[in-house]
Amino acid sequence: YRRRTLRKCIIEDCPNRGDKCGLHGQLAKICKEENCFNFQIYGFEVCVRHGAKNPNSRKEDGSSKQSIDHLSTPSNTKQHSSGDLVAKQPHAATKAPAEPQLPATPQMSATNRSLTASAKVPSAQSLKRETTTDGTQVETNPTVHGEGGTHQTNNVEEEMIDLTENTPVKEAPPKQAISPPPSPPPTTIICNPPLPTKPRPVPFNDFHRVFFCPDVVIQSSSGTQSGCVKDFARQEMIVQFDRGYHLDGAGGSLDDAQCSDVRERLNTWDPFWKIIEELGCRDVSCKNGMTSVGTRTSTCFALGNNPIAVAAVTAAIPSCAMVSIDFRQEISRSTTADRDGKGRSVQGFRPWGVRWGKPPPDINLLGDRRVIMRCVPLRRTAADEKKRADLHLWPRGSFVQIKLGDGCDQVIRVIQRKQQSHDHSKWLGNSRHLDLTQYITDTNYPLEIKMCSKEVIEGSLDGAGGLMNSYAVNVAVCEYTPPDDLYDQLMGKAEGGEVIMPKLSLRSAKRMLKECIVNNTISLDSDEEEGGGKESESDFLTFSLLCHASKKCIETPVRGQHCSHLQCFDLRNYLYTNNVVSAGRWKCAYCEKFVSVRDLVHCGLFQAILDDVGDKIVPGVRDNVRVNADGTWELLGENKLRYKRSSSTAEADASAALNVEEVIESDGPEEIEIDIIEI
Repeated sequence: YRRRTLRKCIIEDCPNRGDKCGLHGQLAKICKEENCFNFQIYGFEVCVRHGAKNPNSRKEDGSSKQSIDHLSTPSNTKQHSSGDLVAKQPHAATKAPAEPQLPATPQMSATNRSLTASAKVPSAQSLKRETTTDGTQVETNPTVHGEGGTHQTNNVEEEMIDLTENTPVKEAPPKQAISPPPSPPPTTIICNPPLPTKPRPVPFNDFHRVFFCPDVVIQSSSGTQSGCVKDFARQEMIVQFDRGYHLDGAGGSLDDAQCSDVRERLNTWDPFWKIIEELGCRDVSCKNGMTSVGTRTSTCFALGNNPIAVAAVTAAIPSCAMVSIDFRQEISRSTTADRDGKGRSVQGFRPWGVRWGKPPPDINLLGDRRVIMRCVPLRRTAADEKKRADLHLWPRGSFVQIKLGDGCDQVIRVIQRKQQSHDHSKWLGNSRHLDLTQYITDTNYPLEIKMCSKEVIEGSLDGAGGLMNSYAVNVAVCEYTPPDDLYDQLMGKAEGGEVIMPKLSLRSAKRMLKECIVNNTISLDSDEEEGGGKESESDFLTFSLLCHASKKCIETPVRGQHCSHLQCFDLRNYLYTNNVVSAGRWKCAYCEKFVSVRDLVHCGLFQAILDDVGDKIVPGVRDNVRVNADGTWELLGENKLRYKRSSSTAEADASAALNVEEVIESDGPEEIEIDIIEI
């Protein structure tokens, strides 16, 4: 018995993978027969299928088949199919006949040989060598043959394979802790998604003549009824404009897709007034039947043969729009006109639950419904997007007049941007919507709304198409939602809301914290002699637990989904401050980005911090928290004063307060002497 290290076998199912193997031939060659891919049997040039003798096969009568001719095998041993010698089982009395064999294939041959080898060749670790009296080496395998089982080997030229060297035992790699998958990004839940839009109408023309009342100067103010300066006062005028629809944007009509976009913009940036029913949409023809169109401002021109008069009228009223509302038709086809804001039936009494003819109350309550007129620009410039949120905005110099039934035209003053007296082309400030409910006393009559402005409609210069300075006009029945009720709707505590605010999990918030700390690494430049720059990084961030608006402790920490900071603000205070029209409406106080209620996200990290240390916060004294990179936090001590009094001033005050001497005389009444020192 000699031990020789061989390279592993190349047969697929053999445990001794490599180039050479004593079980399957020195080189494991392929059969020389044409189109045969079986491996040769050791000592033959062909496989078993083409004449080679298989030492492991048996005759039909059950007797042992002779081994390969050039090997001398004793009678008390049998030749394994792989070429190894295995001792006969001493306790086996009879041998079962061999099963009929199927035609061999390359895969089946390799598989059968490997299974036979693995089943009948005992492992080297379980064999025990013993020497008998006649000098024959015997290997005992207690696990297979019991304590008396033996495995006898012969002194032949065939060499045994040490499987322990060919197949080393590999230690299993340590199991790595699998981190949980990242949480999905927060997504705002839209409770009432927009309805499918109707097809575009067929382009058409619809010219109308409109009479506008004069814009006179108000005696109590320095401007006109429309809010313009005195120099912009004008007389009554008649203009003509196209109310039709054109693919290039001309005309005074919007297709249904554009109307749906306007509704979404208004509901997003003015969530306190939710649109219930849009009024004034007209039915026009399209390729497949009928569709509806909305209203937009379009270019108008004066009538007459006098070019000077025409130019003056065109300069005074460059654009206009008209909205016609037939309340009987609107009520008949509406699905919400028979219920009010609280769900009560108002069939035939007050459509939509609106208090017609009543002025707006001082404080609107939940469920109050009013008819509101608003405008939004159809195209916004980059400068305008940085200046204000996508809110209602009147065109410059808007002039509105209405007519109910066969009555007279009535001019209505709107609160719009103010024209600057030093530069008449500048209009600054924000606009407030127009409440038309008090002017509509009877819904049995149609309402006609006409509007003109100082906006000059022109083509866009950026090549994106469309017209600049054209505004969409929206007249709708809207329902009011107070800030407290809107808070409950955003948090999912109340029904009837448009959106539900998502919550950022604690694990995702901690991951964002680590990324923010890594991004805050600062590289400090130094002299070349010192070896270049060096990095200065911190493993923590400090946050304030007070709301920037109310200076009180945050209750519901939120921030914008697109904000670049982790600092949060209070949701309830954010809604209250944006309920009124202001210059910084819906603007984040930290990054100055405009954040609507649909862009808010509830931060799980800040909420966990507030739940932990909320009872220890003292506004203005102890309200800062330190958050480490590993997600742990610690409430800091008392805040440091930003400004401190100088030491000289403090010492002078202390000496002046203590420089009072009391002198008590023994004879006579007590007298107090005070030394006055000038400072």
